[in-house]
Amino acid sequence: GQALKLCPDLMVMPGRFNEYKKASQSMRQIFEDYSDLIEPLSLDEAYIDVSASGRCHASATLMAQEIRQRIERDIGITVSAGVASNKLLAKVASDWQKPNGITVVPPAQADAFSARLPLRLLPGVGAVTAQKLKAMGLESCGDVRQLGVKPLVRRFGKFGARLYENA
Repeated sequence: GQALKLCPDLMVMPGRFNEYKKASQSMRQIFEDYSDLIEPLSLDEAYIDVSASGRCHASATLMAQEIRQRIERDIGITVSAGVASNKLLAKVASDWQKPNGITVVPPAQADAFSARLPLRLLPGVGAVTAQKLKAMGLESCGDVRQLGVKPLVRRFGKFGARLYENA
């Protein structure tokens, strides 16, 4: 509605859900070539645990590159990927170089990578929570780690504990 107010000549095209679903299913078939452990998050997002896969010399980075290439070649769309040792870092990494990028967080660099992360990139931290955290002097995961869990639990309850764990 806001876009039409700002641009009355805007042409709004209807979504093509069947095409999106078809592309999603095709991507899933590609993922299954690398792992049986696939956790879909939405039509265009999934976690793939490739830790037991022997493909690409058992390199998660090479698998992510190959998956991205196959999706572009076979389906005609580009995707971003995050390679990391846990879901949270993989999700953040996949968002890091959108669109059409790949970010790899090697296990030895996971701690340093996450310490620099802005808190707004963590799940559950929206604009309001980010402002509350900033008012407490907290802008990065490293800041949260230094503060400790107890003040966060006092201020945010269970979410404070989850925030600390994620940081």
